[in-house]
Amino acid sequence: MANVKETWLTETLCSLGEKVRVERGPQVVTLPCTDENLRDDVTHNHYKVGRRDAEGRLIRPDDREVELADDAQELARFKAAREQDFRTPIGKGEPMKVADWAGGHAVWVWKIYRVETVYALDADGAPVERQKFVKVDEVEGKDDALARAHEILKGEK
Repeated sequence: MANVKETWLTETLCSLGEKVRVERGPQVVTLPCTDENLRDDVTHNHYKVGRRDAEGRLIRPDDREVELADDAQELARFKAAREQDFRTPIGKGEPMKVADWAGGHAVWVWKIYRVETVYALDADGAPVERQKFVKVDEVEGKDDALARAHEILKGEK
């Protein structure tokens, strides 16, 4: 395969054809789920009790239910959503995954994504096939990331 042109969409996002992309961003790190680590100056402000970590797991839902105790309608909505969730929730002190947007825990990296076919269910529960960029690797240097992206595009492992 001939070299594919690198198209920079932004300063931190490069597309190689329609199949591979390179993007600079935060690493996902594991931290204990504590009040200290849920503070906005430690993790991004969307990591809160009752919300989701970087893997989509509920953060301390039991604490959220206590917070909502005086709002019966909101509490019922939250409990219903929790019952439909197949992922194990995160309890106080347990490990949670967070994107380190501030870079306080790990350096930002260049992530390499490849288009892959994924399967899901539509609103009626029927299986559907779609294309999605899936992260396949990450490296620290921009040049190394572009070289790796070209290898992936050529089908090299």
